[in-house]
Amino acid sequence: MAGKHRNPDNLEKNALTTFLSSVCNTALERRASHMLVCFDGPHSFRKDIYPKYKANRGTKGEGSVLLKFDGTEIHTKLEVGSLIKPAKKILTMAGITYSHKKRYEADDLMGSAACSLEEQAFVEIVTGDKDINYFINDRVKLYNAKDKAIVDEKAIREKWGIRPKQMRDMLCLLGDAVDNIPGTPGFGKDTATKFLKKYGSIKKALDTKSGRKILMPHASQLQLAKALVTIRTDVMYLLEDLVIQDFD
Repeated sequence: MAGKHRNPDNLEKNALTTFLSSVCNTALERRASHMLVCFDGPHSFRKDIYPKYKANRGTKGEGSVLLKFDGTEIHTKLEVGSLIKPAKKILTMAGITYSHKKRYEADDLMGSAACSLEEQAFVEIVTGDKDINYFINDRVKLYNAKDKAIVDEKAIREKWGIRPKQMRDMLCLLGDAVDNIPGTPGFGKDTATKFLKKYGSIKKALDTKSGRKILMPHASQLQLAKALVTIRTDVMYLLEDLVIQDFD
């Protein structure tokens, strides 16, 4: 958050009004009739698999909001997690459905929603997370709110050189520094792209002698990465539950 009129003593109010404004503006821009806002739940199951998952994000109490105020960087002890309860309250007032489940991250809920709803409606997912690219197809697109652009299969091919369904394997090979997921030694973006173009997938590569030679020395690391980047899709949503209601 940034802005010369923002008062550091009112960070919670500023954060919530900015959040609600962003959600409502996106709904208006996309002429949405249905909407679901997803939150990270407490204690992701990925932490049980790999305790260092997202360990690079800082520790509780350090403060997770940094803003520039009159040209000065101000650190605050306001925690993003403390805003979830009031955020859910204002979403209810705004007539917008939310989802927040223990051990599930927002990506899992968004992926579940895409799988639940794609046969009933065209779905747009508003996120900048790379792993969600996996769900892009003729019925599911991503919307980049910052650039106000639709991300479809063509856009993924142009940016990554692969198909959306190959994104999970791409992240298994590359890792993800944002979430502190280790990558496979010897693989950068170009190397991973060439590898997936040649073999199609990690599974198919393991069916070949040359692919096994490359991957088997890192089998345990690949298995860990796959468990961390695979998005759960076992939460069911009904389209009629996501209709945007009248604003209170």
